[in-house]
Amino acid sequence: MIPAARCTRRAVERMTDMKGFLRARKNDIILIGVLVLVTLALFAAFSLFSGEGERVRVTVNGEYFGEYSLKTDREIDILGGNTLTISGGRAFMSQADCPHRICMLRGAVSRSGQSIICLPNGVVVTVLGPDGADAVAN
Repeated sequence: MIPAARCTRRAVERMTDMKGFLRARKNDIILIGVLVLVTLALFAAFSLFSGEGERVRVTVNGEYFGEYSLKTDREIDILGGNTLTISGGRAFMSQADCPHRICMLRGAVSRSGQSIICLPNGVVVTVLGPDGADAVAN
């Protein structure tokens, strides 16, 4: 049979270990909560300060390709590999010949600072604000 004093000591040691475990877990939850709040604050600030875009700038492999108004609906053929469609004040990549077509999955962009990037073809589409700068420059 196990003596009562030994059993009690073991129980106390287990409780002490659990308190330490719970304290670390509580601190982890507080840290995660703070990180979530900071992320939400940054997202809200970016959303508030990035206004509606007026134009998109297209570059291919770092070279200027063109600027196009978001107010005029059109399709732009980008070197035969990609097709940028502007419709209803929004721009999206409607055709791409890259393997995974991630640029097409990006969806439509319309706010200053947003971009569509096709790495295999080196195409970057950036939405510009009224003064010709993106949201980061503002």
